[in-house]
Amino acid sequence: RSSADILPMYRGDQIVRNAPALQKTADNPPPSVHLNQAMIDDFGLTAGREVVVRNGGGGARLPLRADERVPSGCAYVPAGYAQTAPLGGHCRVTLEKT
Repeated sequence: RSSADILPMYRGDQIVRNAPALQKTADNPPPSVHLNQAMIDDFGLTAGREVVVRNGGGGARLPLRADERVPSGCAYVPAGYAQTAPLGGHCRVTLEKT
């Protein structure tokens, strides 16, 4: 993924993040962790269920989304949300069932 994909369109700066009308658009989905469906099945998880995403420095409880754009062995967690800030930037993560 490119750096443009990591930060969703309406999460880029403080003015945009605090504009109520922009936050309600379909282009600003809530934070979630994205895996491809094969990984979701391999882990015995269900899309829509919350999981805990952790790295060495923090963690976040997020809903799981199926996303075939995400390669096997990878997870995509969009940046720019208060909920995902504890994860930092690009990093190795683990998932835990809740």
